[in-house]
Amino acid sequence: LKDAQAARDKANQDGDDDAKSKANEALAEAESNNTSAQESKEKAEKEFQASTEKVKQLEEKVKTTTEAATKAESERDSAQQRQVADARTLERAKKSAAGAAEAIPGVEQSVKQEEANQQQMETNLESANQGFAETERPIRSIAFSSDGSQVAIGGDNQTVCTWYSDDGTAIGAMEGHSSAIVGLVYNSQGELTALGRNRFMIRWDAQPEWVLEQVIGTADSDDLLIDRVTALHFSADGKLLATGSGQPSRSGQIKIWHVDTGQLLCEVIDAHSDTVLGLEFSPDSKYIASCGADRFMKIFEVATGAFLRSFEGHTHHVLGVSWRADGRQLATCGADNAIKVWNFLTGEQVKSIGGFSKEVTSIQYVAIGDLVLVGSGDNKVSTKNTTGDGGGDFGGATDFVYCARSSADGKVFVAGGHDSVVRVWKEGGETIVNFEPPADDSSASISPDGAGQVVGGGQ
Repeated sequence: LKDAQAARDKANQDGDDDAKSKANEALAEAESNNTSAQESKEKAEKEFQASTEKVKQLEEKVKTTTEAATKAESERDSAQQRQVADARTLERAKKSAAGAAEAIPGVEQSVKQEEANQQQMETNLESANQGFAETERPIRSIAFSSDGSQVAIGGDNQTVCTWYSDDGTAIGAMEGHSSAIVGLVYNSQGELTALGRNRFMIRWDAQPEWVLEQVIGTADSDDLLIDRVTALHFSADGKLLATGSGQPSRSGQIKIWHVDTGQLLCEVIDAHSDTVLGLEFSPDSKYIASCGADRFMKIFEVATGAFLRSFEGHTHHVLGVSWRADGRQLATCGADNAIKVWNFLTGEQVKSIGGFSKEVTSIQYVAIGDLVLVGSGDNKVSTKNTTGDGGGDFGGATDFVYCARSSADGKVFVAGGHDSVVRVWKEGGETIVNFEPPADDSSASISPDGAGQVVGGGQ
């Protein structure tokens, strides 16, 4: 363009019309070419900006795709692990179904035996009631401890019974005399001496010390117990202890131990595909029922750890399981806000009980009937009839209830929860005592010999 302008200026100076005309044409062409070049430059810049923006979009898309791929790989790995666990469960279920069909004759014989056992239990209960009536004999002596916290009585039934004097809660019964007890006295150390009519004396420690006998496993090792121990249960004779644990979303472990020696009797490594949350021995201690976060309730043989059958129906974690006294029915509770009742012999679900607004955290059959005691997250402790309507509520809980149990005879009920109060009721719902938490840390102390004292309401 500059050359064309210079040629035109020179032609003008020379006065050469022909050269001037050519110079003007050359200048016009140069200006046109310059305009086209400018337009091409602007177009190229716009295309570059568009390309840069597109590159940014592609980079963002690559980033998003990479994150999605990573998440998909993680979900694939988890799915594969669940698939392996489900395959094991399915295989066990198939074996259970086959075994159930083969076991029908034996089960029928077991039913007959259980019916005979039930009849014997009723006979024994009647005899026990008669024996209890015979023990209601005259009281010959009574004594208070030196601090007034305990009261003891003795008489013709040859047994010394002790209670807390402030609320009447029973402490224990001490046997050993072969004649009527005619004298009782506490010394300053809390020892209680009883004199029999036959002039024979026995001295007891009325405040025995609790001594740690043994520890199974350690907090910093998975050699014996995997992760946290989330379930415990003793057999009816107190000789066996079952523990439930497991690695969350990976495994559920059951182990059965001899209480006296701490020796491992049997182990079920992959009892569940998730943590075991509840355990209970059958009344005859031949089987153990377990439940867990994998939404299953299962039964295993105690002697061998062999899998018997699965019970499926809950839609969330199964938090508790209990056997009926005759061993023919079980009940479970769960985080799906429901109770399920099962036939042990067939594996079928008999009944489902709802009406809870939060998790049902614990369940136990009461005495020898069809009534179950349950605790739930909606601040309730109640009883439910597993064969129909009926039951009742125990008032007082003000927060999430974690556990609830009844005495063997179904006369006393106790529960505890997030409000840190242990509540004890009579059969009809009347409160016996509430054990309140300490007012502060300074109100609870442990003495050097290991005996603990808690200061608070209803101690």
